[in-house]
Amino acid sequence: EAEAAKMLGEALSKNPGYIKLRKIRAAQNISKTIATSQNRIYLTADNLVLNLQDESFTRGSDSLIKGKK
Repeated sequence: EAEAAKMLGEALSKNPGYIKLRKIRAAQNISKTIATSQNRIYLTADNLVLNLQDESFTRGSDSLIKGKK
């Protein structure tokens, strides 16, 4: 676990867009799981982490970019 945390820290320092990519991948996995489910599910885009155009989505990686300068 310590090695995984170290690798994640290195990836974030090299490329702040890594957080965005992880969020998009998480949203894809959630949507695939829901699509194959027999149950009906009603969720907002925020609950699905699909609010990719929202300012809060980019806030985290933008702060990392500013911290590098």
